Amino acid sequence: MDIGRKSVIVVGAPGRLREGLILVLSLFPCLQVAGLAEEQRAALDLLTEKPPDLVLLDSDLPGGGALALLKELKTRRPQTRCLFLGANGKQLTVARDNGADGVLLKGFQIDDFSAAIDQLFQPGNRAGEIQPRPQPD
Repeated sequence: MDIGRKSVIVVGAPGRLREGLILVLSLFPCLQVAGLAEEQRAALDLLTEKPPDLVLLDSDLPGGGALALLKELKTRRPQTRCLFLGANGKQLTVARDNGADGVLLKGFQIDDFSAAIDQLFQPGNRAGEIQPRPQPD
C-alpha cells in the first residue's frame, strides 16, 4: 500500500452495495481497498492478516453477525475506524451504541459518504460524530 493512503476492508455480501462501495472508494485517492469479506469469520481473518485503517460494515451480513463483528473489531483493534451502513435508524443507533465510529443510512449520497470519510480521519473524532443529511426511513 502507498504511504499516506488509508487501507479499507469492505464487509458485506457480494452484490450491488458492495460493488458500489468499491466503485465509490476508487474515487478517493487517499483510500485503497485492502480486502473484501462477505461474512464475520472472513472479516476477522482479514483484520488479523491485513489490519486496516477503516472497515466499511454492511448491516446485512450473510448469516447475520454485523453487530457482533463490530463489537469484536472494536475489542481487537479499537484504533480501526468503522463506518456502519444500516437499513434504518434503529440499526444506526444500535451500531453507534456498540462502537461504530460513524453510521450512514443505505441509499446515502456520495457527498455524505465523502463527508463521513473526512470526519472519520479528523484528529479527535469520537464515535457517532458523523452527521450526514437526514434521509427518510
